[in-house]
Amino acid sequence: MKPLSAEALRAVSLLASGASEQETAEQIGKSRSWVQSLKRRDDFKLALEDARLGADNAVKKALEQFEILNVEQHLEELRKYNRLHYAEGYKYINLGKKMREIVEQRIENLDAADLSIQGACALAKITQIMFDYGSELLAESLGLNKIINYTMEEMAKEE
Repeated sequence: MKPLSAEALRAVSLLASGASEQETAEQIGKSRSWVQSLKRRDDFKLALEDARLGADNAVKKALEQFEILNVEQHLEELRKYNRLHYAEGYKYINLGKKMREIVEQRIENLDAADLSIQGACALAKITQIMFDYGSELLAESLGLNKIINYTMEEMAKEE
């Protein structure tokens, strides 16, 4: 059997990329029966199978690259969100510290008429809210760090 011609190899490429027999024949300038007779040849079948596997692998690689890009984009968004929460957490903790200092100063210089029990409780409660919220943001930030680091480690293992 003689080797596949340039036209037959072009038919392999077209069929492997999903063209129909009719479309392949029209592209090459041959009849549909010519394409059908090619498809009965063992060497053509092997070439077509190899081309389809190659196309499948190319598609898989393209999808993998897309998924990696997509994951990297999501990780970058998580990093931005993480940095924001980390910074905000510290802001609230610092506000809590300032509130605590104010409360401590007022208590040290307190006359009975200066600050009611309810006022002292309100200041203490606000201080605690600042610490709690700041701690919550920092904890969330640390949790995101774990997710980001784990994802990066998993991606590195796959490469």
